[in-house]
Amino acid sequence: MSPHLRSRREVGNILSKGTVPVVRVRAAIIIGTGSTSYELMKSLTLHNRYIPFLPEFNSVCQPVAIRDVIKYLVGVMETPGLKTSVFQIGGKDVLTYKEMILRFAKILNRRVRFVDVAWLPVPVDWMCRVYAYWLHCFISIPVNITALLLSSLKTDVVCANEEILKILPFETLNFVTAVEWAQEKEKRSMVFSHWSDVPPENMSDLLPLCEFESSEFIIEEHTIDIPVPSEKVFPVICQIGDKHGWNHANILWEIRGLLDRVMGGVGLHRGRRDPEHLRVGDSVDFWRVEKLELNRELLLRAEMITPGLSWLQFQLNPSQGGGTRLTLRAHFIPKPFWGNLYWAILSNFHSYIFKGMLNFFRIKCLARVSNERVN
Repeated sequence: MSPHLRSRREVGNILSKGTVPVVRVRAAIIIGTGSTSYELMKSLTLHNRYIPFLPEFNSVCQPVAIRDVIKYLVGVMETPGLKTSVFQIGGKDVLTYKEMILRFAKILNRRVRFVDVAWLPVPVDWMCRVYAYWLHCFISIPVNITALLLSSLKTDVVCANEEILKILPFETLNFVTAVEWAQEKEKRSMVFSHWSDVPPENMSDLLPLCEFESSEFIIEEHTIDIPVPSEKVFPVICQIGDKHGWNHANILWEIRGLLDRVMGGVGLHRGRRDPEHLRVGDSVDFWRVEKLELNRELLLRAEMITPGLSWLQFQLNPSQGGGTRLTLRAHFIPKPFWGNLYWAILSNFHSYIFKGMLNFFRIKCLARVSNERVN
């Protein structure tokens, strides 16, 4: 059993030792928008024409649609009298990982080939780690998670019993239908949760900006007046990152994202949950939404690798004539020496980028208002 699967089992055993009845629902690969396994398979087929393959990966699993997982979870909670127990759940199909990738590629209209690398004198776990670092160049999933998922491929994960069907009898989706449904939800921007909603381990308990009392704060501020009301400006500000880009000097953002990836960070590949709307906790490339106040403020916390802590703040205040005064502030708490050196080197780049962003917001807001008047 892989460390990933062993860890899941250990957590279940610990929870079951308590006095409260615990019902464990075990699943293999969950297919749905935002799930790590789904995103990994999609990235494999989109960014790799040739996929390394080991005989150990010729195991089978029973992928299950996220819709069916939710049905099972809700059904278990609504079933009275259940005692501490373990239920195994799965979808309609039992497939090898190779078959899943090929079917996924067919849905995406991609051609992939598997390359046998069994001849390499490298242990399987090492090979998984090396391949995880290679994939890190193309996908946003952290290396440690990718390596754990890849190492799990050598273990069969199929329902040994179907006891849960006696309690919750219904027909589950097959693999192709589950993927097609996930694709349709992505096209319609109906991704309600995403694996990236969970912050990196070293950022999970970080205090919000308003609770920091540091005398070492470095703040850079830029302001622009936009003759457009704030309710027209705010949606434009919220459309940053991912496919929208960063509005100005995108090549510099790309370079910064690439450097972050090389150093093991998330880079710009993480994207965002929804292309149009934001909510607190959403990831936006290597930022995360810390505060969101409609038509007044957007505060992003940096999750890139830096010698310090960083925030990017957009504040909107009313100006004369019904317009908006947009203020952009970069907050930075540097680590001794390296943090100050980092900021000194990049300060000119920051000024160039931030001023350009504000000018872009102004131009885009005016263009939108002009188009609305014409229409």
